[in-house]
Amino acid sequence: MMSKLPIFIIALLSSSIQAAPLLEKITTPGFVMPEYAISKKCTLQTNGTVSINYTLATLTAKKTFPVQISVPAINTLINQAAIGKLIEGQSIADTGRVEYVAYQAKSGGIAKQIILWQAGEIAPKTNDSSQARVLRNFIDLVCGDPLFN
Repeated sequence: MMSKLPIFIIALLSSSIQAAPLLEKITTPGFVMPEYAISKKCTLQTNGTVSINYTLATLTAKKTFPVQISVPAINTLINQAAIGKLIEGQSIADTGRVEYVAYQAKSGGIAKQIILWQAGEIAPKTNDSSQARVLRNFIDLVCGDPLFN
């Protein structure tokens, strides 16, 4: 009887190799007292893993958990959002940053970053496609509260 261990190892390695960022939300504080300067980066990977990284002063924490997602459906929305027009605005000093990004799969394994929405100290940009809004709302559903979940 053939051992299933080599098949399990190959499956494990192939799923970790294929994991790549799909959607991401980054929040950073503006000009606040250091004890309130909470940053958060939430990344949804193509393998259905969500990683949330928190930073406060010199402290860091990471939470990782699986979710069931339809990568083809998300990729379809990303491809449609990539066609959207970016509307630029004026940045505001001393504010935090919120950034929603999607990663469009390209040949050769290199992903193209698609801005869905960004605001704060960085130059504000809004992707005007309705698919970008759907993806932003989906990231919020997956990542939870901007600071604590």
